[in-house]
Amino acid sequence: MSKIISQSGVAIVLYILTIGFSGCSKSQQLETAADTTVQVYAVVGSRTITEADLEREYARRELLGLAKLAEEEILQGLIERAALVEHARSLGLGEDPVLAHRMDSLLIHALRQHSQGGDPALEPVSEEAVVAAYRERLDDFTSPGATRLSVLFIEVSNKLSSTQQTEAAQRLREAVVLLESQGLTASQGFGRIASEYSDEQLSRYRGGDVGWIPDSMTNHRIPNSVLEVGRGLDAGVTSEVITLESGCWVVMKTGSRPATVRPLEAVDDLIRNELIARKQAESETTHLADALSAVTIQRLTAHSDDS
Repeated sequence: MSKIISQSGVAIVLYILTIGFSGCSKSQQLETAADTTVQVYAVVGSRTITEADLEREYARRELLGLAKLAEEEILQGLIERAALVEHARSLGLGEDPVLAHRMDSLLIHALRQHSQGGDPALEPVSEEAVVAAYRERLDDFTSPGATRLSVLFIEVSNKLSSTQQTEAAQRLREAVVLLESQGLTASQGFGRIASEYSDEQLSRYRGGDVGWIPDSMTNHRIPNSVLEVGRGLDAGVTSEVITLESGCWVVMKTGSRPATVRPLEAVDDLIRNELIARKQAESETTHLADALSAVTIQRLTAHSDDS
């Protein structure tokens, strides 16, 4: 049963009395309405709409830049909103754990804004802080130099005689001489010679090319000693025969590129976002510590009958 009573065209009292509604009892509503110090405009189920509610709604609309409304329109809006809330609660929606969690989250967000005076994401990050972070992480923004190499390899077991090892080295020297007679460019590597003279399976059919290798890499399939020799060559120059336990190698440097550093302008936004995220994380920790110290917490452990 609902009843609407108007007084002077403004003061409206709406009673929605339904058995099972949560909230204030009828006697509590009447006590509020009888309090002469509080101007009551409406009672909607268990909710009482007072002059303070109207003032808060005026302030909210002004804060959001909404159009000004007459007092009766404001009141009618509050009544309709309260009726919807009361009806939702009567259906048990107020007990929804997901909704309850969302409401808690809104309160926590409001607490953070209250503590910080605004959204922490809007706090400016100084140029000095960005520059300092950039210098601190310069290695992260640096791409190492790289060298492109081609190789010839003849596998020789260290158990073989020195004569056989010498023959393998001589065969590689013949390959280098043959290469010089063909006049190949550095970009072609060892060309077809690699397929005839090299046992390095992944490169022998690509002119011996092993691709671009970062200058800082030390775990390549090509032995480090061979890589170091190759990096020290001029482009297009072939090394002497390098004899290792695994066999004999010849390496050619076919290209190189220097290390490059991404300029500050290219990573400015990235650094700022990371600094803001760090500020937020630190703020989260501070807020949690403040909350834990501001309230009394008791953790109760249930004891089983068997204990």
